[in-house]
This record gives sequence, C-alpha cells and structure tokens, in this order.
Amino acid sequence: MAQGSESTAGGAPGRCGGRFARWGGLAAVALVAAVGCVLLSSSPARSEAGDVGDGRHLEILPKQVELRGAGADHGLLVTLVGADGSRSDVTHAAQFSSSSSTTVKVGPNGHCEAVADGTAEVTVEDEGLTARVPLTVADSGKAAAPSFRQDVVPVLTRFGCNMGACHGKLAGQNGFKLSLRGYAPEMDYE
Repeated sequence: MAQGSESTAGGAPGRCGGRFARWGGLAAVALVAAVGCVLLSSSPARSEAGDVGDGRHLEILPKQVELRGAGADHGLLVTLVGADGSRSDVTHAAQFSSSSSTTVKVGPNGHCEAVADGTAEVTVEDEGLTARVPLTVADSGKAAAPSFRQDVVPVLTRFGCNMGACHGKLAGQNGFKLSLRGYAPEMDYE
C-alpha cells in the first residue's frame, strides 16, 4: 500500500473515512448498548399493583395463569420492585388468596391448584402492597391420557429396567429390549 493513502479498519484504502472508520462502528455499538440499557431499565409491564406512592410495587409472574386438565397446578413468583429499581423475590413472605376457592386453591407459597372449571383472581399482599393475577381453569374434569414417555419410562428408569445391566443392554434380556436409560422411548413403545 502506498504511503499516505487512507485505509479502513479492514485494510481497504479509501472506504468509510479511512483510519477513523472503526469509530463509526464503535459509535453504532455504543448507541445500541445505550438503547438496550434504557429499554431494560424501563418499567416492565406488571400485574395490577398497589403502588403506595413511594415507587415500590409487586410484580407477579406469570401475568396470567391457565390451568388445563385434572390436577393441573402452577406456581407464582412474586417480586418486590423497589423505588430505585432493585428487585427481590418475596414469594416466601407474601400472602396469597383466591377470589374463588371453589375454582382454585392457593397454597401459602403461591402454588395454585385447579379445583373446578371457571375463572378466579389470585391476590398477593406483601409489605402493604397488593397485586392481582387472573387465573382460568379449564377441563378440570378430564383426566389426561396416559403417556408412555411421561408415565412409563420414568418408572422403568427408577427401577433400573433400562440400564445396561438389564433390558437396556444391546441385546436386551429375556426377549425384552429397551433403549439405554430411556434415550429413545419412541423405539421402546409399539
């Protein structure tokens, strides 16, 4: 390359302003990082929260719950967001209640369990703050169909039936062959 000719960060002469071209790329990265920080620090969507005026509020995750099927259950996570934006998990200290105990039971740790079809609202209280999350229960009278992968393979694994020393070995045992440790349950079921 001739002396005095401009080159870019990639070494191509004369493109994008010469030796200062890399600053344009760094400026773009800095801009993206700044926008990302602003978006992350902005207040996320939250459940109806009782803000006591000092900027603190409760957030519940998930924002809404749908329980489908007999015995369906789901846990709630409660986060206290401070006025300064700090976040702490207060699930263990929060008080939970259901607007309809005939639809859903809520345990002291935020564990929701379907009782009957319908809708309800779970109310969470902590440190003088209140938040609510809608909950829907559907098909609570329908039992789930048994699943080989979800119901049978775990039992075979628990008792060691699909280990290498038993039916999981290459040739199986006594005419019964399983995939090693349930690796391919679709091959085990006919």
